[in-house]
Parts: sequence; structure tokens; C-alpha cells
Amino acid sequence: MFKSAFLYLIKPGSFYSSDVLAEKLAESEFKGIGKIQHAAHGFVPPVGHSDGFIYELAGYQLIKLHTEKKNIKSSVIDAKLKLIFEEFEDQEGYCPGRKIRMQMKDDLIAEMLPSIHPEPSNVTAHIDIKRGWLVVHAGSDKAADEFTASLREALGSLAIVRVQIMPKFLSMVSTVAQSDFDLGAITLGDKAKFKDRSETNGPAVSVSNLSLYDEQIGEILSRGYEMTEALITYDDAITALVTDGGQMKSIKLSDEVVRGAFVESEDRAAQVDADFVLSCNHFTRLYEHIADYTKNQLTWEGLRGE
Repeated sequence: MFKSAFLYLIKPGSFYSSDVLAEKLAESEFKGIGKIQHAAHGFVPPVGHSDGFIYELAGYQLIKLHTEKKNIKSSVIDAKLKLIFEEFEDQEGYCPGRKIRMQMKDDLIAEMLPSIHPEPSNVTAHIDIKRGWLVVHAGSDKAADEFTASLREALGSLAIVRVQIMPKFLSMVSTVAQSDFDLGAITLGDKAKFKDRSETNGPAVSVSNLSLYDEQIGEILSRGYEMTEALITYDDAITALVTDGGQMKSIKLSDEVVRGAFVESEDRAAQVDADFVLSCNHFTRLYEHIADYTKNQLTWEGLRGE
């Protein structure tokens, strides 16, 4: 089960067939990180029980990007450079200029990189073939951007647009918190964030363990704050923290749904398959419900205004 997601729409007719997609991802396979490389990335098989670069099941395709980065703390670099600059001044009788300092820094980092152990990370995504969706399971905007950039690099081109319907939905959630407005099968949870509409970088207000139907929520909104995050549940099956940046965080299926997908077998692969399809299905139902209530068409033409 993925815990976080950004939704993109793929331009109709622009994406590759399964065979060609798998071939292009294989050509961009992760091959390791070099001794003096800061970072390296590439695609890898997304599940352990298959060596294919695409794992396709029930109309969904799962892909996975692996990244390794060598991180050196700036404080460590600054301390070492200070000593290098001082040594240069002692020997040459003057402080090094900007160009020399930059070269010294580059040389120092190149010297340190081979001994730095890389930190690995993975980002997966699934493609909904029928709907033309690319759902990136990233924990941040930066990670989502890095994934789509890597996929575009592997494919040569990638015509996608990020779905941005959450601000309108959160505005509707705010209305629910202050009235009896109905969101259908969606119920509000007990966690939210707010920002002051009157100030660009105004103070944020966070609430947790407080029902979003509580009158205190209405009081916050009446003071000129707008909701930027809200915990919701759809059909008693899936819970998510929706954000005004378009991200869904803390995605979780209900215990009842998880129990219903339990495979009474020691076949780990069968359980992975069941979890993957179930997660994709419930995510799709939730997003389509939000789109219906905000009267947004989840189509390329609808979002691009074409």
C-alpha cells in the first residue's frame, strides 16, 4: 500500500505500449553510483517476485525508480575549507580569490566523495491504463518532480499535467465544517492545517485529535484562515490527508478492507498482488468522488482547457 500520492494525467495517445515502456525503462536501469558521483538514479524491477521493469495487473502498471545520493554536511565542508584557506594564506601571503576558493571546494568534495556511503531511496508509481493516470507515490513535491524528470529522461518525452483540484475541494470541506453541506460518502476526520488568507507567509494553525465538525474549526475559519490540509475518509474504506498542493498523504485502508484482502496462503506474491490492486482501486474511487463533487473532469482536455 502506498502512503502518499500525486496524480498526473497523461496526454491521450502520447504514451508507450507496455512492451516499449518496459524496454525503455530497462535501457535506463540503475547501474550503481560512481566513486565521485554525487547521485545516480535508474529504474529497477518494482516487485521482488518479478524481474520485469513493469509489473502489470488488473489494468495497472507499477514502476520503480531507485536513487542513491552521497550527502556531505555543509558544516563539515565549511570546517575543512576554513583550514585549507588558512593554509593557502600562510603559504602565499594573501587570501584566495573567489575563483580559487570555488576550485578548492570542488577539489575537496571530489576527494571526499569516494569515502561517503550513498543513501538509497525508492519512489514507485502506478499507471492506470484505462484512465490515463500516472500516480506517483512520492512523499514530497521534490521527489515527485525528480521521478517525473527521470521518467521523461528515460522515455525521451512525457506529456503529463498534475491534477490540482484539492484547493477547491478543501474550500468545500471548510463549508462542511461550518454547515450541513453534504460530501456524500466522504466524512471528515480529526486533523487539519490552516493559513491566514491575509498574509502571504502568515502563521499556520494545526489541529489534531479534534473533529473537523467541531465548532472550534468554524471559529478558526471565521478569523480569516483557510484550510490547507484535512483528514478525510471515503466510504469507510480509505483515509487520506489531502493538501492544497495536490498531494494525498497518510493514505491508509481500513482494517476491514485489509482483512478482506488477506490471502490465506504462504504465497507472498499473491498477497502483494492483492494489496496492490486493492490500493489502486480505492485510491481511484476516492479521487473520482472528489472530482465529481468539485465538478472537475479528470481528462486531459478538461484540465488543459482544450
